[in-house]
Amino acid sequence: LKLDKSVSILVATGNSICGNSAIAAMASVIKSPSSHVASAISFSATIGLLQVIFLPFLFVIISITEFQYGIIAGLSVYAVPQVVAASFVVGSEAGLIATQVKLLRVLMLGPLILVVGFFSNKNNENIFTRNKIGTYIPWFVIGFIFASIIGTSGIIPENLIKYINDLSKILFSISMAGIGLTVAFKDLKVSAVKISIAVLISSLLMIIFAIIGISVFNL
Repeated sequence: LKLDKSVSILVATGNSICGNSAIAAMASVIKSPSSHVASAISFSATIGLLQVIFLPFLFVIISITEFQYGIIAGLSVYAVPQVVAASFVVGSEAGLIATQVKLLRVLMLGPLILVVGFFSNKNNENIFTRNKIGTYIPWFVIGFIFASIIGTSGIIPENLIKYINDLSKILFSISMAGIGLTVAFKDLKVSAVKISIAVLISSLLMIIFAIIGISVFNL
């Protein structure tokens, strides 16, 4: 499709990991322009919405169990809230399985960012700075891992975690608004069709491979 390399990486990251958050995280590592971030998020989220609407029909069409549907939804749907919406409508078992599978995908964000950050910075550094390991590490990922450990350790009270989660949603919304304010609509139209096709194809492939995986491993 001859998409810009930056857009391709963002679309692949968002659709394979955890949606908008993954795209925003990867964008800060590969230094993507705001127009690329906005394009990847807007069109990927739109296709994700279509998944929420139409994927539940798959449960009826191919006569699969809730467990199997949960795996398919968890492996293929764009973002965590969309996974929840697309799976719990089928049943509680489907919802629980889909959520667990999706969270496993989310756990891949840290390692992916570290690897891409290493090679991205390595390619941009000259011979005199390649020995500085700090230039290869996206430090916010270290913070992400540290926060995950603290959050699951039980040190912070659950009621406080709720307020922290609410604050994180507000801050994330502000950052998304900031991206939107720096993007011209004409920039989105340039690659709208190509990005939409790329996202649609990747979504269909993930669904197909999920179904194949269920058949191969007799899940």
